[in-house]
Amino acid sequence: GYPERSCIVCGAPGRACAAGQKHPAAEVRAEAERRMREAFCRRDPFIFAEMAMASLIMEAGATPKPGLVDTRNSGSHKDMNFGLMAKSAEALSPYFEDCVRAGIRSASAAPEETFAQLRRLGIRAEKTMYRATGGVNTHKGAIYLFGIALGALGRLWQADHFPTPEEMLLEGGRIASAAAEKDFQAIRTLPEKKLTAGQRIYLEYGLKGARGEAAEGFPSVRKVALPYLRAHEREDNKYQHALLWLVARGKDTNMIARGGYETAREAVEEVRALLKKGEPDMRAVEALDDRFIKKNLSPGGSADLLALSMFCRLLQQFTEKEFSE
Repeated sequence: GYPERSCIVCGAPGRACAAGQKHPAAEVRAEAERRMREAFCRRDPFIFAEMAMASLIMEAGATPKPGLVDTRNSGSHKDMNFGLMAKSAEALSPYFEDCVRAGIRSASAAPEETFAQLRRLGIRAEKTMYRATGGVNTHKGAIYLFGIALGALGRLWQADHFPTPEEMLLEGGRIASAAAEKDFQAIRTLPEKKLTAGQRIYLEYGLKGARGEAAEGFPSVRKVALPYLRAHEREDNKYQHALLWLVARGKDTNMIARGGYETAREAVEEVRALLKKGEPDMRAVEALDDRFIKKNLSPGGSADLLALSMFCRLLQQFTEKEFSE
């Protein structure tokens, strides 16, 4: 009672094409591959977006963390809590999917073209975030970092191959580098009264924040957090410890913006001293959290990089499972 199967190449009754060998094997194979690519192209960006969303929620839920929102407290952010962070992450999921698709569409174009598309999507995503949170900046830095990484993932995506996290991150550097350099040049020409806190920090201390991290291919993720998470896969407190190693780099501009350079520097030295004694237990991290809150410090940039590192691990685990079956 089912209709006769049609030819996948031309749509005519399949038996006629097969009997007459109307289509060369290469043509049939090419059409089959096209259909499979389209099927995976519809599926995979959604899966990657779900991973990105999950990574942000996992980062927010890792407890305790110094000065940051978690399930213990709101850190140094009186206008945030874990529920709001989760709501924001969920609202951004369509944006993450759009970033992957933008990378796929522009894979054959120059990296700068991908960045232009991602920038437009990012501006729209910020508005989505503010609507979801009632005007609270929960994930502005993550919108930028994840947008670049997911766009890079899209550029390198193939139906039968996913890039490694390192390949994705380095491709992100190629996407972001030219625009970042233009931004830094423009900052050097701005009058003092028009400088934002991040721009002033760049001019005074040479710290480039999220733009510099992305433009350099995410070295904090590739060289610090991601190797740590791989090496400590089975440890319960790996996320908190990876965060501390990120903070210890002393490049988190959010720390300076909230507490000033000297206070931030002293806090970084405190974290380094703590790590020199061996990785601290969670009671020591809770105490550090309390001290950060008193000083209004929050390593929000490091938290975004930790979330991206979590995403890299999820991507790698998904890749291993997908291509081993």
